[in-house]
Amino acid sequence: MIDNLKKILKKDATKSYLLGPAVFAPIYLTSYLILESISYINIIFISTYTVLYVISILSINTLYFKGKIGTKKWQIYILFFLGIPASFFYSYFIANHPDLFSIAFFVILGGFIPLMSVGVSKHFVNYFTLSFIISYCFFLFIFHENVSLSFIYINAINIIILVILAQALLKISSYISFVNNGIQRSKAIEKKSRNTIAKEKAISEKLLQNILPKEIADELTKTGSSIPKSYKSVTVMFTDFSGFTKIVNELEADKLVEELDKCFSYFDSVTKKYKLEKIKTIGDSYMICAGIPLENKTHPVDSILAAMEIQSFMNQMKEIKQAQNIPYWELRLGVNTGPLIAGVIGEMKFSYDVFGDTVNTASRMESTGIVGKINISKNTYEFVHEFFDCEYRGKLPAKNKGLIDMYFVNGIKKELSLNEEKRVPNKLFHEKYSELEKLG
Repeated sequence: MIDNLKKILKKDATKSYLLGPAVFAPIYLTSYLILESISYINIIFISTYTVLYVISILSINTLYFKGKIGTKKWQIYILFFLGIPASFFYSYFIANHPDLFSIAFFVILGGFIPLMSVGVSKHFVNYFTLSFIISYCFFLFIFHENVSLSFIYINAINIIILVILAQALLKISSYISFVNNGIQRSKAIEKKSRNTIAKEKAISEKLLQNILPKEIADELTKTGSSIPKSYKSVTVMFTDFSGFTKIVNELEADKLVEELDKCFSYFDSVTKKYKLEKIKTIGDSYMICAGIPLENKTHPVDSILAAMEIQSFMNQMKEIKQAQNIPYWELRLGVNTGPLIAGVIGEMKFSYDVFGDTVNTASRMESTGIVGKINISKNTYEFVHEFFDCEYRGKLPAKNKGLIDMYFVNGIKKELSLNEEKRVPNKLFHEKYSELEKLG
């Protein structure tokens, strides 16, 4: 009982109980005085009082408590429907017994419904109601000599019925709220699960795209497999560090990996810049393709521009390290153009790879090249000689390939380069490049 009494002193409960009677009193008095002046009629009084009382209950909840009491829509409905029978009972009785005692009694009891909506213990409500019934019957019997016991019993029973109805409705409201909360929690958990799945899927797709070309990764994600494809024309580039084995013996493992990562990370950025496709790294060898998985007409030119940037970077690194008297790497770079097959191999660890004689020839271009130079085959030369200054090396032997025509790329043609320095494309170069794009 003491714990229940403490609850009534809590902020919201206290406000609710005090505001109920406070609103109830002026509503009753106003409606009573107005209707008394126009030949008082019970039904009009009851109807007017009912509307005003229900409006007052909802106004307290909405305006003063900011919707804290009965924030769930079902609880507001319960307040509304509970207010109607309660107000009928109050107004009907007061209309027939308009004395100060009855007014005071129902003004206090007027706070009963808001009080219940705050969530006070049902045991306290029962004690509260029982004490009021006893007090009401006692004082009614004393102050109203002409009131019969049967009338008192009937009104006491009416109050009990009202309380039972209120508790039943609020019980239903609580159950509905419980179910509603459960549904909301389930929806929240489902939404959270969907978000988690979406995030995990995004991470997986990003990881897959770091391993495979985006188009191939999307195909695998949608269908679970990727069909190998034949390409009529692809440019393949191989790079390999000269003197790598010697430097490996001089560097600590972490320093070696750091140097490789620095070089390959730069190669990655160049690959991305010219929209090439990194195939793989094997030790100190780096392999790139252009013209896959999306075919285009500019892939030989794109590859040579990328090769120029890579060799320029390596030559700059050489100059810096020579000045510091520390070991440095030099790069051989070979390029070939031709048909090949590309596809995903393996089941445990996916790998996008290329196959065909074009790949083998590109590897021979790298191995028969000279450090610091870009060595290309005749096939590639036929596609790029209008853009770049190429130097014929002659027919040179390549392992398992016999004699092959090879060329060095010495830079962009003077008339197509900025300031005729043979390093950066000028406006005329880009115009010729655009014409080549349109052919695709």
